[in-house]
Amino acid sequence: MGICVANLSLRSTGLVLANAYMALSTNRLAVMPQGNLIFTVQSSYSMWADYDARIANCSPLDSRLLMFTWNSPQNDPVSMYAAAYRALKIEYPNCTDSI
Repeated sequence: MGICVANLSLRSTGLVLANAYMALSTNRLAVMPQGNLIFTVQSSYSMWADYDARIANCSPLDSRLLMFTWNSPQNDPVSMYAAAYRALKIEYPNCTDSI
């Protein structure tokens, strides 16, 4: 599961990708309580030139940190992984889901 982003420019190299594929890099999410059932969640995500590069087990072109605030399950009844993908989609609003 990931997202595709059209016309993405990699800051580190200046390379422009026509249809970049991004996915959470690891299954690890660091969760830090902030009080009142609000948490800061930290993970990372990787970028490939496209979905086919990911499926072919090519090395990612870049990896970045993803940090976001997550309300308690009572206020936001989704898994933290779903919340992480939602945060990634907010960072890249012109993305499309790639399941």
